[in-house]
Amino acid sequence: MTPNLSKNYAFGDLAFIAAIAGYTLFGLWGVGILSCDGLKISSDLCCYVQNMAGDLHRHLFTQDPLLAVPTTANSIINLESTLATWLQPDDDLVQGLLRAGAVGVFFHYIGSYYLGRRLWESPAVAALFALLTGVTVWISFGTYWGFGSGDITPRVFYAALFPILLAATLSALDKSALRPLILFASGCGMYLHSISSLVASCMLFTVFFFHRTKGESLLRHCTWLLLSLAAWSLPTLLYLCSSIKSAAPFSPHDLAVLQQVFDRRFIEDEGSLWRRLVSHLYLGSDSLPLLVQGFLGYFVVRRYGSPTMKRLASIIPTLVLGVCIAVLISVAETRIAEELGRMPMAAELPRGVRFIIFLCWIMIVGAFACLWQRAPRCAALLAIAAIACVLAFDQGRWATGARFAFNHTFGIPQPEKIERRLKRGASYAEALQAVQQLVPQNQPIFAEPDAMAVRYRLYRPLAYAFKDGSSYLYSQDAQGAARWLDLVTIRDKQGLAAAWLASGAQWLLCGNKSDLEHIARQATIVWSNGRWFIAKRSTPAATITP
Repeated sequence: MTPNLSKNYAFGDLAFIAAIAGYTLFGLWGVGILSCDGLKISSDLCCYVQNMAGDLHRHLFTQDPLLAVPTTANSIINLESTLATWLQPDDDLVQGLLRAGAVGVFFHYIGSYYLGRRLWESPAVAALFALLTGVTVWISFGTYWGFGSGDITPRVFYAALFPILLAATLSALDKSALRPLILFASGCGMYLHSISSLVASCMLFTVFFFHRTKGESLLRHCTWLLLSLAAWSLPTLLYLCSSIKSAAPFSPHDLAVLQQVFDRRFIEDEGSLWRRLVSHLYLGSDSLPLLVQGFLGYFVVRRYGSPTMKRLASIIPTLVLGVCIAVLISVAETRIAEELGRMPMAAELPRGVRFIIFLCWIMIVGAFACLWQRAPRCAALLAIAAIACVLAFDQGRWATGARFAFNHTFGIPQPEKIERRLKRGASYAEALQAVQQLVPQNQPIFAEPDAMAVRYRLYRPLAYAFKDGSSYLYSQDAQGAARWLDLVTIRDKQGLAAAWLASGAQWLLCGNKSDLEHIARQATIVWSNGRWFIAKRSTPAATITP
């Protein structure tokens, strides 16, 4: 089962690769400009780049509560950060990560296109499928399928691998010897994105468990399953080794603190597990239309699809079952962790429900391919319209960057929101320049909202950032988590000034103009540009009392 690479289709394949390469480079150019020299990037990417800064210049962060010492959270290894160190110009960590993200975007499209060629043969249908899989579809759990409204993060790299694994799985239905290799590759995906790898591996193993190769004995089937599990375990346990070692029991107080941080960073923002799952069924959700269309497309494919599509459709239920098993594992492991007095390690596995969106895209395009066979002119018009809509209206960061670059190249006026973004970036850059001039190198700064560029652009310590709570949780640093939680509690109950004073930091960088008047009554405003301001106090550090 190999893709048709006949002369009739070779040009289509090459044209798609060239078009995606151009689109990726256009997007990189636009995203680079919109990042405002790396200052206006998503908070998730800020976390990655500040951790890289800490690894490179640990000695400059001795006064930073988060980056002072390496942890499993701030020294995480993945392909994106590794690529960034190879691709960065000079010492520009942000541009390195953006370039690495471009590599992820390119191979995401290529991986989906490859699967599309396996399923439908036609380069046009495969191209449509690939473009659709890049569209951002938000789901619950604070996650999405596609490229997202923020910058490219490691989950995109595993999303580029998954279509290839799924294509290989089709071959493995007849060739059991491929199954250990597939699970090993999926396990190596831990170095791309751990949560995605764990959930996808569960999906693939579930397929292998329920689908025995024709003519194979039960004993031989079980042997291949055990070999597959062992092959997957090798890279997975190697990656998780440091986390497993740190999963030590906590005192009741420490456990309570970490649980509160978890609730504050995830539960309050995203709701409970079952509530988040049910949210997919709300009429206003992004995922419900795709779930309905995917469900209907499944039955169309089962009845009218090609033999290859029918075969893929036959494993869709077990792929979905694998996602359900991953969610149940998360629930069970969380309960066990509570009994053992430690934090759960699998609490984020429910984020893997995003793979169901990918499966829906397959079924939707599969149903469309059936229409293509019966009414090619009508299908072609629909395909052109769909591609145009994706290129014109996708609100993902990469699509926005590509449109910005296109408009810039041809002198088309930019949308007003883009102009506002660039102005905010210029204002932020001005504030950081003022920090560089006014604040001593070794003195930590209290910043709000999260001004993590202080860490990765200025290589200076921060006393507090809201996003730090997740890092303390991932590294299971109960002491750091307690301090962060106290500051957040004070901020919520008593206001920004009280939290700043309680932190002990002498300096404040703030981008909320509404706080200026209140801060000015308790400290000296040493600099302001109308949006950001810097304040300094001379009073002794206060004791943190929530």
